[in-house]
Amino acid sequence: MVGESDADNVDQDASFAIKLTAKQIDVLKTRLHQSELAKYREEWVQRRVEAQVRAGGKALEMIIYNNIAHCLFKAQPDRQRIAKMMPMDDHISYQDMLSVVESLLAYCIKDYDVFYRPGEEPVDGRCPVGNCNLTR
Repeated sequence: MVGESDADNVDQDASFAIKLTAKQIDVLKTRLHQSELAKYREEWVQRRVEAQVRAGGKALEMIIYNNIAHCLFKAQPDRQRIAKMMPMDDHISYQDMLSVVESLLAYCIKDYDVFYRPGEEPVDGRCPVGNCNLTR
């Protein structure tokens, strides 16, 4: 009987230690989450302040427009290549000029009514998936 009570005490102590450790882990998780959230908030505010300073104190709509334009650059890489070449003050090479003209032509010709993921654009006006009879 004495051996059983010692075993029970050990089991209770182990159970208590496990519960205590689980509680400590939860507290540490919460602290970590709160500190990371506070860090993110500070970085977010800093980025917004820097964006507003770069924008010369212009309205937030201008900053939002820049974010939209950045998203459009991902969807329309031709537009991004053209935008990168436009503000150049120095002379560009003939090859770069041809590249810009090709990008401009591709941008003007391509139908942007519907956006497709890369590799999923219609081929000859038809769905690129095999055995698909849908047409655009």
